[in-house]
Amino acid sequence: LKLLKSYLRSTMTQQRLTDLATIAFESAVFEKIEYEPIIEEFILRNTKRMMLFK
Repeated sequence: LKLLKSYLRSTMTQQRLTDLATIAFESAVFEKIEYEPIIEEFILRNTKRMMLFK
């Protein structure tokens, strides 16, 4: 595992840096989303879901 981590750090390409930046940005955006209203709307759209999730 130590060798793998060392290899990943030493072979950081531009694409990998771009991907890591995208992940960091998206996680910051998703932390601000309130999930409760979304979940409630999902449940209310179908009575079977209402029985399953409540």
